[in-house]
Amino acid sequence: MILSKLLDNDNLPKIEIKDITCDSRAVEEGSLFFALTGVDTDGTKYIEQALEKGAAAVVARYGAFNKDMNNLIESRNPRADYSKACFNFYGKKQPAHLIAVTGTNGKTSIANFTRQIWELLGYESASIGTIGVVTRDSYKYGERTTPDSKELYKEIADLTDKGITHLAIEASSHGIIQNRLDDLHISGAGFTNLTPEHLDYHNDMSSYYHAKARLFSDILPSGKYAVLNADIKEYKSLRNICLLKGEKVISFGENGDDIKILETTPLKHGQKVKLNIFGKEHTADLQLIGSFQASNLACAIALAISTNPELINKTDEIAKTLPLVKGVDGRMEFIGKKSNGATIYVDYAHSPDGLENMLKSIRPHVESNGRLICVFGCGGDRDKTKRPIMGKIANDLSDIAIISDDNPRTEDASIIREEIKSSCPKGISIGNRAVAIKQAIEMLGEHDLLIIAGKGHETGQVIGKEVIPFNDKEEVLKNI
Repeated sequence: MILSKLLDNDNLPKIEIKDITCDSRAVEEGSLFFALTGVDTDGTKYIEQALEKGAAAVVARYGAFNKDMNNLIESRNPRADYSKACFNFYGKKQPAHLIAVTGTNGKTSIANFTRQIWELLGYESASIGTIGVVTRDSYKYGERTTPDSKELYKEIADLTDKGITHLAIEASSHGIIQNRLDDLHISGAGFTNLTPEHLDYHNDMSSYYHAKARLFSDILPSGKYAVLNADIKEYKSLRNICLLKGEKVISFGENGDDIKILETTPLKHGQKVKLNIFGKEHTADLQLIGSFQASNLACAIALAISTNPELINKTDEIAKTLPLVKGVDGRMEFIGKKSNGATIYVDYAHSPDGLENMLKSIRPHVESNGRLICVFGCGGDRDKTKRPIMGKIANDLSDIAIISDDNPRTEDASIIREEIKSSCPKGISIGNRAVAIKQAIEMLGEHDLLIIAGKGHETGQVIGKEVIPFNDKEEVLKNI
């Protein structure tokens, strides 16, 4: 494709571009190289290398070039231009109906629940996020919540070519603020909640909030649907942003006006939920464990409606799908029972709010004479402030807390565990995660319940700079 067409700028040279990349190692003859500045690397350091490898042109921030050439392009926002170029390179393709969901917790479940509701209503649907790309017939594991722009737009183009008409995307704060979603035409956007997370990147909660709110202020078009959680303190602020933009607000939650959670009742391996969906009450037995999943499902219902507003008058059809919606891989997932009958679950909770909600939600499923045992940890090279907070939550809400290694990365894992244990006096520190899971299972009495938190669907553990094969579910199955 011609460079000027890729960047929608007829003043640029009419150079033929064969590929786009922001990785200098992937540059080939005819590539368009974007020298992006990240947390750990500065792509401008590799401009000369890219040119030597045959880059047809380079895009970088103002002041990055020390020479004047036609194929060196200065940009006010290289990341936004990178997103635009990738979208154009793959033919500006996207499904007719596309939603994005952001928030600290719940994004994966909501995107997947929305996909399932669409599918059960007869639409060809897919989701993209933390667990990868999921369709009715396929599953491809991914490494990022919101993929890099090139990977994202290629996946979206491929799904469009395969006949997908409805697509749900998880929108991480990184993905939003790095302009990865800017060129998509979104029918609906959802906001789940906001709790401390990624503060090593965003510095403070205000910056974190505004990064996520940009999905509504800058990306979601006027006239489209904003799906907001009425139970969070940010609701009024978000609602004002959306109304000023001319977006239509659908509120959900216990305080929701449009999709209201009236009642949840724990069942042995699920829950009964009563909802008011646009003025009509519906009751359904769900396969989903945890009261917070009722909120996730309410958000998914609203997002499904945002792409097809005629469903507002067909809530009976939506209600019929709810008992068929299945939990997501590694999210409050029932793995099996010990021979004595004790139950074991795996969950992805790795933030204070996620851990607290998970423990509170699973407690009603513990038999009255049983104990709740929790294995958890915190990742290295990430926000350190959450470690004592999560330690206190596990100490207060579980009967036995086992502190183990999550993804220590380049930090000393024993120091991470000590920082957690500082506010978790009853915590048992067992660094080796496989040993921790084995010993937790050995502790289980017949009425007990074990929840292993932090890694969920992940199939590797990051130790140093290596990814070691590891799967919580497989470790459970080895020991029951």
